[in-house]
Amino acid sequence: MESQIESSWSEENSLQLIAEYRAREILWNPKNENFYKKHFKQDAWNEIAQLMSMTNEKCNSKIVSLLSSYRREKLRERKSVTRGKDPADRYKSRWFAYNALKFLDDRNKPRKRRIMEILQNPSPEKTNNTEPSAMQLTPQLQTRRNITIMSTNSIGTIHTANKTGNTENSQALTKSFSTFIGAKMSTYSDQTRTSVEHAIFEILMKADRGYFELPWRQRCDQQEDI
Repeated sequence: MESQIESSWSEENSLQLIAEYRAREILWNPKNENFYKKHFKQDAWNEIAQLMSMTNEKCNSKIVSLLSSYRREKLRERKSVTRGKDPADRYKSRWFAYNALKFLDDRNKPRKRRIMEILQNPSPEKTNNTEPSAMQLTPQLQTRRNITIMSTNSIGTIHTANKTGNTENSQALTKSFSTFIGAKMSTYSDQTRTSVEHAIFEILMKADRGYFELPWRQRCDQQEDI
């Protein structure tokens, strides 16, 4: 069945499909305000299907196939780097749709830069309290150690803020917890990161709508309606 679907797509048609997909951020960018509105996404797929003279199902299936192939190519490149190969011998993808899909890499760049800044520039207080043995840790173990410290500090801040209700403590809670989440995300695979981002965004959308201010029973009723 899959081979039949693939045979109906030429490289030219595939690249056109990618271009239409890219033009509609609602389908691939979690930062788009309508990303979680299914009816808007359906409208976008309808537009693409009409332009491609294909059914929605065929267009969607082809995009899923292309994205899977793109992830495979990215993984092969990363493996060739981590294995310490000479730059001239590293795997370089020649797959026809590779460059056309590179726009997807930009989704996580700002967050990744922020995480690296956090890990590379700890606060003076934490630097002074670091045990001498920590200097002997490998970069990977040091990163995990930093995340553990962030987690402990975040939990401590949560308890303090909940007890006092102080504005400064609440701000410290937000800053500490967001730092912990950002560092934690850096340890996940691309697929897991994307899924976690979607889940967090869904929670934030509920918070914006006042969902968590509702009585518990009313929340359950709304959840059942969904």
